[in-house]
Amino acid sequence: MLRLTFLMTSVLLVATTFAGEERLTPLDKDKDGNISIQEATVHPDLLASFGSIDVDGNGQISRSELMNSEFKNKLPTLTPQKKHS
Repeated sequence: MLRLTFLMTSVLLVATTFAGEERLTPLDKDKDGNISIQEATVHPDLLASFGSIDVDGNGQISRSELMNSEFKNKLPTLTPQKKHS
């Protein structure tokens, strides 16, 4: 299952690259390759972890920061979520 997840993530990342898409995830609305804190507000779990993922403290989560986080296995399907009740 882990191999399949890795393979699917790799395929989606390659497909995104070939499509000319620069978005890190669907959360990257401005397509700058980073997730800003404003963009993270639609994903409560990511927002709650933002400070620990943004290791350089620049207010942006880069691809490498995201890949070193608990959310790495959710790329590129990291999408907006409803707030927990």
